[in-house]
Amino acid sequence: MRPDPINQGLFFNVFMENDSYWYKHIFDHGYPLKVPGYWEQSSFAFFPLYPILLKGLAWIFSSFAHSAFALSLCLSFLWVKGIFKYMDSMGKSASDAFWLVALLQCIPFHYFFHMFYSELLFSTLLFWLMYSIQKARFMAVFSLCILIAASRPTGLLFAFTLFLTLLIQIHPSQWFTKPNLKRLLPFIGAPMGIGLYATYCYARVGRAFVFRENMSAWQRDYCWPWESFETSRIELQYLGIYAAILLLIGLYAAYLNKGKNLFIILPNLILPLCTGTVTSYPRYVSVNHPIFEKLLAKFRFLRNPWFLALLFLGNLATFAYWVLVHDVLSY
Repeated sequence: MRPDPINQGLFFNVFMENDSYWYKHIFDHGYPLKVPGYWEQSSFAFFPLYPILLKGLAWIFSSFAHSAFALSLCLSFLWVKGIFKYMDSMGKSASDAFWLVALLQCIPFHYFFHMFYSELLFSTLLFWLMYSIQKARFMAVFSLCILIAASRPTGLLFAFTLFLTLLIQIHPSQWFTKPNLKRLLPFIGAPMGIGLYATYCYARVGRAFVFRENMSAWQRDYCWPWESFETSRIELQYLGIYAAILLLIGLYAAYLNKGKNLFIILPNLILPLCTGTVTSYPRYVSVNHPIFEKLLAKFRFLRNPWFLALLFLGNLATFAYWVLVHDVLSY
């Protein structure tokens, strides 16, 4: 059992583990000045938008912890507002939006929406991006595509799947008409976002895609759920089971969606298992909100306060383990 950080007067340490320290390192020292070794972990693997925002807030709040806490508060408001705007654009009620907010807050492991991680930033950008696509706002889609691609490696994938989803809704003979080009062209912002980071990396160390190469330094020993049972570590086995459950739920949601949002759900459900690990899989699934949006519409019990309270207890339990014991859970 680890010392309780709150009892030690270290309130902000509750929000900091693992990836948070990489962002703190970027905040304090910037990105490295040399190319890391093949198996050497470095901050290049962590995309720049989150630390850029923190550095901007440092003009007011000075420290990493204070800036990150303030950013989390601001993003929480924008996240909730984005959900309500997006759901309204989809013809859903304010009640539907409320229950989606509640569900996303209660699911086990979703405590990291409040940690000093980039999930909340990414999810906020994604909701506002999908809202802007629904409203056909050219500059908003273009700008958000740049930002979402600069926030996490999966940003490019989400933008591409959103592009495909829009593309298949338009008859091929209409792709090059002016109104549809105004809806499709803004997605060029996503590769531009990656390109901006690659340009910075080239200027920094002379290698544009050092961030992609550096990701191999994080060993991917337990990508698929069954691989976690090759170890005797009970935490990894638990995560393997949970990842399998999330995968099945996601596949069922994709089935319910039929054609709509299928291109968003499936690639962003399967590819993280090919490139990530079971330890980070709950984080990948948490931002794939069309899964939960569809399940919420299908199953009324997901709006039951008692069921949500049960889910929230699971969320608290995983959070308590992460803070007080944590060795493996949810990197």
